[in-house]
Amino acid sequence: MTDNFGYARRVLVALAIVSGAFVANAAHAESVSATLTKWGLIGEWAVDCKVAPGDGLASRQKYVAQQDGSAFLDRNFGDLRDHNRITTASLTKDGWLEIKVIYKNLEKDQANRILVYRKLSDRTLRAMSNQTASGQYSIKDGKFTANGKEAPIQHRCN
Repeated sequence: MTDNFGYARRVLVALAIVSGAFVANAAHAESVSATLTKWGLIGEWAVDCKVAPGDGLASRQKYVAQQDGSAFLDRNFGDLRDHNRITTASLTKDGWLEIKVIYKNLEKDQANRILVYRKLSDRTLRAMSNQTASGQYSIKDGKFTANGKEAPIQHRCN
C-alpha cells in the first residue's frame, strides 16, 4: 500500500510540473499584434505604393495592431474595402511569418486563409504561401498556382 501511495505522489508531482509548464508557456505567448509588430508587418503595403488603390489591379493592405493584442488586415481596392481579423500569427523555422486571416468578403470555403510571408528587407516582403484552411493553394512556394509566376514583391508604403 505504501508503494502505491509513493507512486501516486510521484505521478501527481509530475503532473503538477507539466501543468505548470503549460501555464507558463501560455502566460508568455505573444499576442497576434505583438508578433506582427516584432516581425515588422504592421503598416501599409503594396506592390507599387505610387499607384492609387483601384487603378488597374492595384491594392493596399494595411496591417493594424490593436491595444488589446488583436490585429486586422484592412484591404483597399479603390471601390472595395474590407476589414479582416487576423486570428493567429507565428514564425516558421525559417523566420517567415505565418498568419491566419478570416476574410469577410470571400465565400465561406475561401474565407479562412493561411498566409506565409518571407521578409526580403525591412521594407519588402513576398507572399510564399496563400491557402485555404482546407489546403487549396493560390500561392505555393512563392508562385501563383494558376500560372506559375512569382508572387510580386510588396513594399512598405509608410
